[in-house]
Amino acid sequence: VLKDVMFGPKNFGLTDEEAMKAAKKACRLVGLPNDIYEKSPFGLSGGQMRRVAVAGILALNPDIIVLDEPTVGLDPIAKKDLLQFLNKLNKEFKKSIVIITHDMDVVSEYIKRVLVMKQGRLMYDGSKEQLFKNEQLVKDCNLDFPTIVTTLKEINKKMNLSLDVYQYNLEDAFAELK
Repeated sequence: VLKDVMFGPKNFGLTDEEAMKAAKKACRLVGLPNDIYEKSPFGLSGGQMRRVAVAGILALNPDIIVLDEPTVGLDPIAKKDLLQFLNKLNKEFKKSIVIITHDMDVVSEYIKRVLVMKQGRLMYDGSKEQLFKNEQLVKDCNLDFPTIVTTLKEINKKMNLSLDVYQYNLEDAFAELK
């Protein structure tokens, strides 16, 4: 694990000692325990493997982090932990984070600015709220609605209510239902 996290810094010219220091700092930041430093990354859980990958990026101390489908294959707890950690990186450490995802639940709860691409063309650039309210665009781009929005739409329809179905976390959805 430690060698894997040190790979980037060493290839950008850091000495072994500097790379080790950067790697250990990054591992601590992502919450990896010291006792896995000598283990193979391939023997870790999916969530731990993602943390090792993120630590490898953080060891380089970039201003911008780009992640392609970072939550695929993670169980719900590991997914939430990773996204909360990325949120912390953004807020506390002022890292800009770009996430490529097809998971609209991730978009609805964690993403500030959304860009939708279709066949190499930019179809949308704006807020998640405006994206999901544009139902034709969602349909045209073959996107799903977030689970919370879909659930509120069904409740609204079946109970003949007039709910604001565009809620993006459980607390807001619950408040709307009350």
